[in-house]
Amino acid sequence: MVETGLAETAGEPGSDPALHPGPVYAVRVGILLCLLGGVVPHGSTDADSERTDHVHPAVLAAAQLVENDIQRAWNLDDLASTVNLSPPYLTRMFTAHLGVPPMTYLGRLRAERAAALLIETDMPVAAIGRLVGWHDPNYASRRFRHFFALSPAAYRTRFRPDG
Repeated sequence: MVETGLAETAGEPGSDPALHPGPVYAVRVGILLCLLGGVVPHGSTDADSERTDHVHPAVLAAAQLVENDIQRAWNLDDLASTVNLSPPYLTRMFTAHLGVPPMTYLGRLRAERAAALLIETDMPVAAIGRLVGWHDPNYASRRFRHFFALSPAAYRTRFRPDG
């Protein structure tokens, strides 16, 4: 499956997506990120005793909660109490099954949604930040840069189909 996905990201011979970024390039980057996310280890060998072939139901519930209510000012204590686990246990289980702690997962989810909105809409960066749960524009820009190594404005300029 990885081979098929990587073949889809290959461009035409002689094409350089860095010179001509556009919607096809953005889609290829998205496919590549999804593929890489599927091959990243799910946690350290210390957590192997807790890992199984099935994801813990509370981990699925916690992930679903933050995905469905991304704007909410989530903190680990609230999320853990909502799924009836202690914060350390939720963190341990979440990391074992999904490879990152819950709050890192939330930050990455917010950054990915912000990236999509930057490309698909003309909304101001501050408004996009508020939509994904980053209410301070400066904080939103710093968090976005942490995940993508570009400012939101630079990301929009680089990956926007109209250029």
